[in-house]
Amino acid sequence: TRDQKRLDLLRVDPATGRSTILFTEKSGAKSWLNLTDAYQPLRDGSLIWRSERSGYGHLYRFAAGKWTALTKGDWVVTNLVGVDEEKGRVFFTGTKDDVLEQHVYSVDWAKPNQIQRLTERGYSNAATMDGAGTKLIVTRSSPTQPAQTYLADAAGKRLSWINENAVIAGHPYYPYLANHHETKFGTIKAADGTTLYWEMIAPKMEPGRRYPVFFQHYGGPGTGQQVTRGWQGALPQYLVSQGWIFFQIDNRGSYNRGKAFEDHIYHAMGTVEVADQLAGADYLRTLPFVDPGKIATYGWSYGGYMSLKMLEKTPGVYAAAVSGAPVTDWQLYDTHYTERYLGDPKADPASY
Repeated sequence: TRDQKRLDLLRVDPATGRSTILFTEKSGAKSWLNLTDAYQPLRDGSLIWRSERSGYGHLYRFAAGKWTALTKGDWVVTNLVGVDEEKGRVFFTGTKDDVLEQHVYSVDWAKPNQIQRLTERGYSNAATMDGAGTKLIVTRSSPTQPAQTYLADAAGKRLSWINENAVIAGHPYYPYLANHHETKFGTIKAADGTTLYWEMIAPKMEPGRRYPVFFQHYGGPGTGQQVTRGWQGALPQYLVSQGWIFFQIDNRGSYNRGKAFEDHIYHAMGTVEVADQLAGADYLRTLPFVDPGKIATYGWSYGGYMSLKMLEKTPGVYAAAVSGAPVTDWQLYDTHYTERYLGDPKADPASY
């Protein structure tokens, strides 16, 4: 539906064009349905389907009109990787072990919720799979290791490197490895008590010195998680080498923390996400090694919009801001994205 609160999955007879509704997904009153391509029809007529009906994104098997939850809990399945129909096994990525790490898992649909992790802790992973569900291509990274790609069997055993990308002599990052700075993770509380995760990379501290902060953010729904145990690229390390602290925090309204966490911005963009970023700035200002007058913030796309809102709502907190590719008027942005979160502009103009 246009309000993105109802989704019907149809079965269509290609010979006659007749359709029937297999099932319907509905959102809560103050929520929306996130679209997904994490589904796969099976030869026996059943369907593997990702749904947020429990409040978290999980996998289900729909067979003969009945639902079986294959995964459950206060964590999310991020993607359906593949299915081995011969063995009745489903492969997926998710955050079962750590909200900051995506791993590859498997589960047999005859043994729901008996989940096996197939990838190594300390990395954030993504994967693809062959059609038979027998081989995986896994890409992983960590705060100290740029992206690596390897071929694995269905048990997760690495068979061969596709790109080991080891940071050894000859690697473009090797000359800088000795000065690579540790990424630290932590949490603070939002105004309502919700846990917010942050990450920080800091230079070697000199006693009594206060450092400027490069405060990066995104903040938007759908693809918003920024704080992960994955490779952040060379820019943060370069900034730290120039005497800056790199910092970012994931606010309410962003993805991969469950639907209630994301739903905070329903008809309320520019509110709680700005408040949570401000909470991050307030935390920084309590640290004895941070120069509270030199916190600069940077964001792109939704993050660019956030930069403007952060300056508007909290003048004086940020010494400078970079607003890249921002939305400056939601009425001029595309309807599919905007109405998902803000509703029909004619019905609720105040949200715009």
